[in-house]
Amino acid sequence: MAALVLLSTAAGMYGLTTAEDLTVDPATVTLTGLRYTDPATALAVMGLTDSMPNLVRLRTTDLAASLRSLPAVREAMVEAELPDVLRVTVVEREPIMAWRYPSALRLIDVEGVDMAPATGQEGLPLIDDRRTGSTPVLPGAAITALDLEVARLLGSIEPSDLGSAASLSLSVTDADGWGVSTDAWHARFGHYTPTLRPPSSIAMQVACLKGILGQAGEEAISAVTLSLSADGCGTYQPVPRPTVAPTVSPGPPRSPRG
Repeated sequence: MAALVLLSTAAGMYGLTTAEDLTVDPATVTLTGLRYTDPATALAVMGLTDSMPNLVRLRTTDLAASLRSLPAVREAMVEAELPDVLRVTVVEREPIMAWRYPSALRLIDVEGVDMAPATGQEGLPLIDDRRTGSTPVLPGAAITALDLEVARLLGSIEPSDLGSAASLSLSVTDADGWGVSTDAWHARFGHYTPTLRPPSSIAMQVACLKGILGQAGEEAISAVTLSLSADGCGTYQPVPRPTVAPTVSPGPPRSPRG
């Protein structure tokens, strides 16, 4: 009798794994939480494209793990419900800045992860990386911790922090290092290292820049080079004044020849 029960149970389970009414149609899979990930990419990484797998055979934990391998996905949950319902809920990373390389524009999250392409219309701080050989990291990889810390600190500066009303832009070059600019002036913050010139010095540099702009007048400055020496905050270049050509006074009128 026990053998018959086991055979009957096995036959029933086999029937569940082969029944056509338990197959999942990829077109009916519910996907929620996707903003930076293409739904077709999410289905493909789970193996749910053209095939119609049996719901009983699916391992939801494996499907969730495959979704977490995508660059923009932080967490994922997959739920199956008989006879053929598959619900996928995704929590994506949140970008905090856009990073412009010579060849690409990418979104970076709070951990420095390159999570997705950017459009430049996200309203996020934009870092213009003009360094020689600067290329994006692989999607899902992270930029250096030093770059991330500097970009977060400089990108958080508001015009009001400097006593300015102008929009600020952020860049980094080989020659000048990191810089903050408006349409009128450019401030060179320089290069940073983890020990000799750590990003923690940025707060003092911002205070110095505010003082220089306030003392000289924002409209009178074209460039500022910030330092952290004991005897000063840095130097600035004034806006060049146009050269005025000397005025030649006309001579006395000549008497007509008689």
